[in-house]
Amino acid sequence: MSERYQSNHLRMIRLLAFFCVIILSEYCGFAVSGKPNEMETYFQQLKNLNYEKAEELAKGVEKQSLREGMIQLAKVLYSAGQKNIYFQDTSISEDKTVQLISYLGRGYYHLYTNPYSEKPFRFFNEAYNIAQEIGSAEAEKYALLSILEVYNFEISQSNNDKVLFVKKFKELISDNADKYHYLMNVLHINLRDIFFNVNIDLSFFQEFDEVMTSFKVDHRFWPNYYSSKGVFYESINPEEAIRLHQRAIASIHDEPFLKFILFRSNIKLSEIYRNREAFDEALSYINKASENIDLADTTRSKYYIHYYVSRIYDQVGDYKKAYSNLLRFTDLKNKLDYELNSLEIALLNVRYQANERELALLKEKGKVRATRNWLLGSILVIVFISITYYLVQKNTKRKQLLAVKEKDLESQKVVSLLKEQELVSIDSMIAGQEKERQRLANELHDDLGGLLASIKLHFHTLTGEDNSKRSQQFDKTDLLINEAYEKVRAIAHAKSSGVIAKEGFLKSVKEMARKVSVANNLAVSVNEHGLDDRLENSMELSLFRIIQELVTNVIRHSNATEAIIHLTKHHDYLNIMVEDNGGGFDSNGITLKSEGMGIKSIDKRVTSLNGTMNIESELGQGTTIIIEIPL
Repeated sequence: MSERYQSNHLRMIRLLAFFCVIILSEYCGFAVSGKPNEMETYFQQLKNLNYEKAEELAKGVEKQSLREGMIQLAKVLYSAGQKNIYFQDTSISEDKTVQLISYLGRGYYHLYTNPYSEKPFRFFNEAYNIAQEIGSAEAEKYALLSILEVYNFEISQSNNDKVLFVKKFKELISDNADKYHYLMNVLHINLRDIFFNVNIDLSFFQEFDEVMTSFKVDHRFWPNYYSSKGVFYESINPEEAIRLHQRAIASIHDEPFLKFILFRSNIKLSEIYRNREAFDEALSYINKASENIDLADTTRSKYYIHYYVSRIYDQVGDYKKAYSNLLRFTDLKNKLDYELNSLEIALLNVRYQANERELALLKEKGKVRATRNWLLGSILVIVFISITYYLVQKNTKRKQLLAVKEKDLESQKVVSLLKEQELVSIDSMIAGQEKERQRLANELHDDLGGLLASIKLHFHTLTGEDNSKRSQQFDKTDLLINEAYEKVRAIAHAKSSGVIAKEGFLKSVKEMARKVSVANNLAVSVNEHGLDDRLENSMELSLFRIIQELVTNVIRHSNATEAIIHLTKHHDYLNIMVEDNGGGFDSNGITLKSEGMGIKSIDKRVTSLNGTMNIESELGQGTTIIIEIPL
């Protein structure tokens, strides 16, 4: 072989090698933009939740756009939406690896700022396609884990797509970290979806335990493992579940991306103690969960908090707080359902577009016929329309249920108004009866009593000493008349003989407080000092009516749960103070002309007794009304 021939042959080999480099640069940017081992190590660090080490590794990458994208991705993953991070898009590069990193960074940024948008899924799907294109197994696995993270935001309780991606990930398993992620996703699917055909039992956790023994005790996989295992054990061994959740909480050291586990374990501990009727502990763990709300998904976090709080107060018997939290839970649930439905539709659209693109590629390569493309596209459109129709119908039914609930609330308001009117009618009837008693007592005292007294005097003038028999007759008559007179006096002095006259002012106030506490979600207590003697009947009745109206105001307007009535007699004055822990109001805006609060009526009664009244109230600080009456 001549030297010239060998030279041309070598030149041809070099030329082919050059074209191979060009082709690899175009289609396998992953290899030329960063060192293969360096990039694989970077993704392995991300996979093991070692975001700080991944960031340090990224700082050594030569290409600026790739280096900045890798650092940015590590920062976004570490913060996990718990603090604001400036994000810069670097996807305009033609480098496939830069695009891959950029799509992952953009996907996680949107996942932590707007989890119910279709963008995270779309960006992760693009990253997955590029990873397959450049042939990087580690990048492909991480893209699949990123897609599964979208489904972990509770898109659906039963989602076949997630199962499909889990199966794809299983085919790529190469180390224990991969096994951890696979088993954790299988466990979470099983805990949510009863239709997923994987047997989760103690043998499953034996396999999982063997995988976990390969990691150090301070590895960041452990908190999620403890917490997830604790969820599984709640129904079969609550004591073990408590231990696991507490270990999960103890193994977290202020890592922002593990904050969601603090929230989940505290919520689960609260539920376990609620089932044991240990309500103080349950509320304590709810408060701890509230301190660790996932800032990347506050709607879902508050949804769980209000749901579990309403269940606790329902069992405690505080139905007002239970109902208040249930209403808030319902509002958040409707909002969450709407966002999740919108996301499902958006994801179906993304999947549909992705399928269309795949079909177009197959058509260009001649692997499928045009009719098959049209058929598959039509099927996807039909499925999309069917699911959309189903979701629309679901939303319509939800609106109908809300309308029915609103109608029920209106009916309850009407019933409440009727009851109030009934109470007013009864009050008026009692007042009329008291006036009638007063009139009858006055007539007995002024008319019949005076007449009997006159008859008694006439009989005394007719009594003679000379006729003993006549004297005896007059004595008997006088005795009978005197007895009748005393009875008339007793009837006359029993004027206003209602509950107040019989029981006395203090006892009647305490009885009213007891009845109000039983009939309403309001605990009323009475504190008294110096009320050892009875007051004049009309005074006691007026004072009772004033206190009755004050308590009625607390029931109707304050939304309070506690009220205290203070009664203090000091020298020649009676001090009445009624305070509550309700919502309060702007006392500067309350005048004697204010409607609906009985202020004018109360002031009129106080003025008639030559007394004074002061109102102290602030929004959210409750109300105190002080009345001073001279005796």
